[in-house]
Amino acid sequence: LLLKSFNRKGYLNDILFQAGLIIQSKKNPNKFYDRFRNRVMIPIYNLHNQVIGYGARSIDQSEPKYLNSPDSSIFNKHKVLYNLNLAAQSIRKNDFAIICEGYMDAIAIASAGIENVVATLGTAFTQDHAKLLSRYTQNLYFCYDSDNPGQIATIRAIQIAQNFNIKVIQIPNAKDPDEFLRSHSTQDFQRLIKSAISSFEFQLDFQIANTPDRSIESRAQILRNLFPIIKNEKPIEQREYIRQIAIKLLIDETTVLRELNLSLNTSKKSIKQPKHSRTGSIISGGRFIIAMILDHPEMIGNVKEFLPEGFEDKLHQEIYQAIQNNTDFEKLSLESSQELALIANLQIHDEIKSYQDSLYLLRIDYLKRRKKTCINGGQYSDAEKIQKEINELNAEFSR
Repeated sequence: LLLKSFNRKGYLNDILFQAGLIIQSKKNPNKFYDRFRNRVMIPIYNLHNQVIGYGARSIDQSEPKYLNSPDSSIFNKHKVLYNLNLAAQSIRKNDFAIICEGYMDAIAIASAGIENVVATLGTAFTQDHAKLLSRYTQNLYFCYDSDNPGQIATIRAIQIAQNFNIKVIQIPNAKDPDEFLRSHSTQDFQRLIKSAISSFEFQLDFQIANTPDRSIESRAQILRNLFPIIKNEKPIEQREYIRQIAIKLLIDETTVLRELNLSLNTSKKSIKQPKHSRTGSIISGGRFIIAMILDHPEMIGNVKEFLPEGFEDKLHQEIYQAIQNNTDFEKLSLESSQELALIANLQIHDEIKSYQDSLYLLRIDYLKRRKKTCINGGQYSDAEKIQKEINELNAEFSR
């Protein structure tokens, strides 16, 4: 319908294709069809109230459930926040912004009369998003989905927005703000805002929730995961964090403080690792890839293509399978839960390059194992083809 309507108004298919409104048929390059067929379309505006793209929700159970316009010269979902054009004044007036995962959540909250709300567009919170919001406030309230991916996304967003004052709004007995507001009042949601917890308390609760037991070893691991967050804080904030840890982990405050000081004194020594060890690089690469999948779920298809057998490392494979099968992370083994906590706190300065390098690295490792199997089985021509791909990837990797 959209294609026919624009054609009747004189718009050429080439323009509509560049705008992301239509898709070219794979079988017939001269045939086009609507990108957003059988979907409710949500216009996305820039700060000048100009439509620059669309979000769309499926109405016939087709996948993906949500679909955005592709990136173009005027639209980049990593740099745009839905509803900011309408929310900017309210954010400045209230001196805080509520950030949701999707436009349906933002629409639900705004419809409840809470106007200082924006949403990312199916992607992770980015430095560009943070820069946009810094024009209006230094106070951010993240209100992401209550499921595992939402909690991980919150951790990652906290990493990006570490120069802001951060609170986390927790949604009880509902998957997201939209679902919550379907059965609760505006006043109920206002109470959630008022009871929002600090970013540190959220990370502490996350660590505890993803640690299956309360053994001494497990609690010690939680401390080790949290110390990098604490060590750079001001003394008064450190004392408060230590108090929270002591209460929730049932550990004496003096013990927590002693372990923190020990960690600070030995941190330089603990950083030393074997240079470029094969195991170390494979583990680091796996962490980068899983971190990117958690931030950008649409990339999982790309990972499946490059790594058809998944990850060789058993912890990464367990986490990867949990993501694929949408399994509750609480069912992960203790070791995998601890690894997931490390990945959630991973800081990536150059996302795309780190991801691509990691993917090449693990692909090469996978191909080497395949090549060895072929040689052992006498399949020498297949081994030669594999070696050719390894050479091509090595050349790409070294650029």
